[in-house]
Order: sequence, then C-alpha cells, then structure tokens
Amino acid sequence: MPDRAAEEREKDPTPRTPSGRVLGTVGPALFGLGVLAVVVGLGGILIADAVYAWVLVLAAGLAAGLLGTALGLAADSAAPTGAWRSPGGAVTLVLRRVAVVIGAVVAAVGIPLFALKVAGFIGGYHTEAYGAKPVEVAISGSCGTVRNNPLVSVNDKTTCSEASWVTPDGRSVSGTLHGTYGEIAGGMAAGGGAAHVDSVKAYVRGRNAYTPHAAHRRKPGSTHRLSRLTGWAWLGIPVSLAGLGLVNIGWSPKGENGTGAGSSARAESRAH
Repeated sequence: MPDRAAEEREKDPTPRTPSGRVLGTVGPALFGLGVLAVVVGLGGILIADAVYAWVLVLAAGLAAGLLGTALGLAADSAAPTGAWRSPGGAVTLVLRRVAVVIGAVVAAVGIPLFALKVAGFIGGYHTEAYGAKPVEVAISGSCGTVRNNPLVSVNDKTTCSEASWVTPDGRSVSGTLHGTYGEIAGGMAAGGGAAHVDSVKAYVRGRNAYTPHAAHRRKPGSTHRLSRLTGWAWLGIPVSLAGLGLVNIGWSPKGENGTGAGSSARAESRAH
C-alpha cells in the first residue's frame, strides 16, 4: 500500500516543520506590509509637507520588506532534520538558526539606515534652496514673537515685516524676515519694548528671508536632523548584503543533493 504521507510531501515541497511553517507565514506577511508602507511613504514624501515622518514610514517599510524576504529565504531552506538526535547536532542546528535570524535582522537594518542617512544629507543642505550663501538682512521696523509657552524661549518664532537686503546679483529687496527669538531678539529696548539686532545673516527667497534655524525649520518635516545618524549608516548596502549572506547558510542542513535533510529521508522512504 503506497505511503500517502510521502506522496503528499512529494506533491507539496513546502516545509512541514513547525519552524518552517512559521517562517513561511511571517515572511510573506512582513513583505506585504513592507511594500504597503513603502508605497505610502513615497506618496507622503511627494504630496505632503511633513517629509520627515514619511521618510520614517518609507524606511520602516524597507526594513519590513527586507526582513520578510530574508525570513522567506530561510523558510525555503527549512526541512525535517535528525540533527536534534545526533550527538552535538542540536547545538550546531541552534547556532545555525541563530546566525540566520541575526543575518535577517542585519539585512533588514542596513539599507533603511542608508536611506535615512541619504535623506539627512539632503535635508542638511535644505538651505541651499534659498541661495548658495546667506546675505546680510537689515531690520528697520519692529519684530513680533509668537510664544509657545508663557515664558519666552530662544526657539520662539520671530518675524520682522520691515527688512531689506541686497541679493548676490545686486538687487535691493524689501521683505519679511523669518527667524527665532534667539537669533533676532533678546533684551529690552529703551522704551520698554523688545529689542532686536540691527542685521542678521539669512537665506533669501523672493521677498522672504530665513535665518539658518528658520530655513531648516520652515518645513516642519525637514530631514536635516537625520544627518546626525552615525557615519556607519553609509555602509548600509554592504551590511544588508552581508546579512543576506548569513541567511544563505540555511535554516536546516543541506543533503547531498543540495536540498534539506528531510529530502534524504524522503528518498530513503521511496527506496523502501
């Protein structure tokens, strides 16, 4: 009488070990979530103002997609094995699987960190959109400060509606200066009002000038803060490739024919 279980295994090569079934379920699920997050993140970057938040969504999607891919690869190599019963085999198998899990995590982290570092590099040069170099902006009128708290803070938004400057190409422009209390104001004038500096360095665009801090802050979602990520993030791509190399070790030992150890057991079953 034919071995029905063996025939079913031959028809369905999907790993039947508990760990293989978990990997085969979690991997594709993470990959699907990752793809969705990447699409949402890209859409947010293109149409929304808070770029920083959508860059984080994109990076999270990349991480989930890469982790799902790595776990899917591990699931492909999962097969029944008798290593648990052989002397020292359990230790070797555990070490192998720990290495695969570490490799999957490393693969999932490398490329997203690289993407965040690139976003930070671009955000760090955000002020270039207002001109290659700042110009001297003269303040002739009063300035107003919007307080976020009862007490004034150096980061409170300050605007001077009567400002003027000369552009690098020699044009005289009158407009509005946007900055912070710490950059523009500070102290009290003789009449009791808030004092401000006579001039300040600022980046100009049209009839608006932005102090260095305000230029970065003009878009609340500026990614310039990501530029402070460790310089090792630039190595994200080779790090992910190294992680995938660890995953390639395989979840289960390979048989002589290049498949999982379980295939050797099935071959013996057919022989009998």
